[in-house]
Amino acid sequence: MMSSTVKKIFLFIIVLLITDSIYAYSFDTLKYKIYVDSVSKIYYNSPELAIKLGKELYEYTNRIGDNESNESILNSLSLAYFYTGDRKESLLYLNILRNIYTKKHDDDKLSLVLNRIGALYQDWSLQSEALNYFNLAYKHAIKSKNQARIGQCYNNLGFINKDQENYDKAFDYFTKAKEIYSQLNDKKNLAFTLNNIGIVYKRVKSYEKS
Repeated sequence: MMSSTVKKIFLFIIVLLITDSIYAYSFDTLKYKIYVDSVSKIYYNSPELAIKLGKELYEYTNRIGDNESNESILNSLSLAYFYTGDRKESLLYLNILRNIYTKKHDDDKLSLVLNRIGALYQDWSLQSEALNYFNLAYKHAIKSKNQARIGQCYNNLGFINKDQENYDKAFDYFTKAKEIYSQLNDKKNLAFTLNNIGIVYKRVKSYEKS
């Protein structure tokens, strides 16, 4: 279900799309920023609309050199395509973001994108490729010193090792993630990680410890 805020944004965009294209409002900075912000809020509930608007904005932001908005739109497009089930198009935009963050030496955002690329390959059951991306994501997360991102990497590495039945490694990664989320007092991800540890215990038939 869409929230009331998302519904208002959705209706606002519909009105503007009916009356004119994004280029008619390019002179109006406020409306332009509303467009950019709106795409990031509707990609889940209305991915097709997010794609239509996002592609127009992507062309426009490239033309005017608005790099910050460009990155936001690329991220929204990758997510919108993901929610339509088009993983290949999602990967296309993630790779564009990957190139941008590589050139900017932005290790934190690069780690985030590499994790998402790895998750796509894992979804395609291409475990070796997924593991390579998760390992790359981990290296950049360490450089960024973002503990939350490092925890995310440990969880992803735990997942793929669990799927490959490398339970000792999976347990080790999940335990490291648990320690980070405990330190950050991140209760949501801590609960998620503890559940993963329980799954590993069950997989090795240690029911008494789960």
